[in-house]
Amino acid sequence: MEWLVLIQHKEQQMPVFDTFHTIAPMPSNVIEEYADRVGDEIVAMWREHGVGFVDDGFLRVVDPQWFEEKQFVHLRSGVPIFLTALCDTIMFIPETASFTAMKLRWSAMDIVSESGQPVAEALCAFGDPAYRERVLESRHFTEAAARLGVPDFDEGFMYTPMLALGGPHSSSTLRRGKAVVSQSLLLQAEPPQLRHYSPARIEPRADY
Repeated sequence: MEWLVLIQHKEQQMPVFDTFHTIAPMPSNVIEEYADRVGDEIVAMWREHGVGFVDDGFLRVVDPQWFEEKQFVHLRSGVPIFLTALCDTIMFIPETASFTAMKLRWSAMDIVSESGQPVAEALCAFGDPAYRERVLESRHFTEAAARLGVPDFDEGFMYTPMLALGGPHSSSTLRRGKAVVSQSLLLQAEPPQLRHYSPARIEPRADY
């Protein structure tokens, strides 16, 4: 029985992401402030990985306090967990224990975790490249990063001209810039509307 308990304890301490580049620890005051809202699984991720880049750099784990102070776009009902290199905000919604992505490039909001899905399982999905490409629609990041390099932590890629203004959906039009500026411009162009209630319904758009 003691041997079994030890194994279970080790499994609980495994990192959420296999590949992570930490740029700073998550501040202890942030963990204390948000712990009741985000729960044990996200707190464990913050303690293990801190602030930084997941895998290829498309996803960045952010300090939600810094995120709000810098006036990045987020829902008041949610806690910002990730910023993407395409200037999307991914939030944890405490009331539903789900994740919502504000894909400002599309003027859309997608629920990107399944209804009733355990938080730990949903977090692990963000580390899966296939999930990021299909559900988070990251393909153009991969193509642009090969050409322009991975944007810095507070940077992102922006379509030029913006998709909301009739710009072509092509990675060749992506340019690097400050993510908070990009988000502000995208929000002014067209506020996001809820598009999909389930990641299973998301179909990445082809180039046009």
